[in-house]
Amino acid sequence: MMPEKDSLDDPVLESVVRELRAQEEWSGRLEERVLEQIRSETAIYRRKMRRRRIIGVSLAAAAALALWFVGVSSPRAASVHPVRFTVRAPESSGVSLVGDFNNWNPGASPLRKVNGSWTVTLPLRPGRYRYTFVVGGRTWLPDPARPAAPADDFGRPTSVITVLN
Repeated sequence: MMPEKDSLDDPVLESVVRELRAQEEWSGRLEERVLEQIRSETAIYRRKMRRRRIIGVSLAAAAALALWFVGVSSPRAASVHPVRFTVRAPESSGVSLVGDFNNWNPGASPLRKVNGSWTVTLPLRPGRYRYTFVVGGRTWLPDPARPAAPADDFGRPTSVITVLN
């Protein structure tokens, strides 16, 4: 049951009721003002977000450029050495080179036949690499000119080469 209009004894409650009654009188305009405020705040928010995106993209571009510059100018990144791989297999119809440097992909580094030997030269960065020759598309043959590595997880023979800077 609602108390009578003038029978409120609590001053805080009386203040709230007065405020609500005052708002009732201009409630139509209140909706207009609220929507206006929302539109204004939304526009401000969008501008701020647009600025943040622009700043974020600019920072990302600057970081990428800095990384590229450091990578290009670094002596380690710039030092790529041509390494020649050769195997003698005069009777084979094709030889490819697979290893750490080409994700063990037989199609990535095919060798050319020159006077009974098969050869390819690859640009490699300094590091230690495991590799092997695939002769005739089936036989895995370690490089007889280089040290053998322990057999890989699949039991296939591999060789090791270390490229120095």
